[in-house]
Amino acid sequence: MKITVHSKGIELQEEEKAYAIEKLEKMLHRAHSADEQESITVKVEIDKEKSSQDSKHQFFCSLTVHLIGKTLRAEHWSGGVYSSIDDAADSLRRQLKKEKAKHVHL
Repeated sequence: MKITVHSKGIELQEEEKAYAIEKLEKMLHRAHSADEQESITVKVEIDKEKSSQDSKHQFFCSLTVHLIGKTLRAEHWSGGVYSSIDDAADSLRRQLKKEKAKHVHL
């Protein structure tokens, strides 16, 4: 499994990168067998943007998972790096669960 973390408009701390990687590794390890994990590629993009409405910073997390024959994508805006990662990961977890259920019934 290959996980890459990119940031735009912000320099991520090592703890934030490690958090994203650990969260995704754990989720994908549960969802797929060891053979399937070899071919999984995950791209994490985190962007920081200043909202014009209330002058607060918004963090955008985009997760893209390339599986065999399928690409899943989850995105989320939030007020913090960790919460944007968590919310995007939750959305991706639901997609993985739905995808796994499809293959069980075939």
